[in-house]
Amino acid sequence: MKLVPVGGGPVVTVRGTREGDIVSGWTPDGLGLRLFNRDGLPCRTVRLDLATGRRDPLGEFMPADPSGISGIPTIQMNGVNQSFTYNYHRRLSDLYLVEGLK
Repeated sequence: MKLVPVGGGPVVTVRGTREGDIVSGWTPDGLGLRLFNRDGLPCRTVRLDLATGRRDPLGEFMPADPSGISGIPTIQMNGVNQSFTYNYHRRLSDLYLVEGLK
């Protein structure tokens, strides 16, 4: 992951990121990023300190009924991490067993 200054300047490689990290937003102090990985449940969020690359847990998100859910594609948190929204896609199907057909 890289940060590209809007006003110009050198591109900065972000330390501490991992494969599959998705940016949910900046931390309230502007010194870090809030990240999550959309694969798997529960979905874990972290605060990534841009200066050190340190990852601190923020929370976990899990629908009450995880049936048919493969992951959480989007998480939005307010500025002070007191409230959040997330969405998910559910794929359910029915399986029928029919016996005695001729």
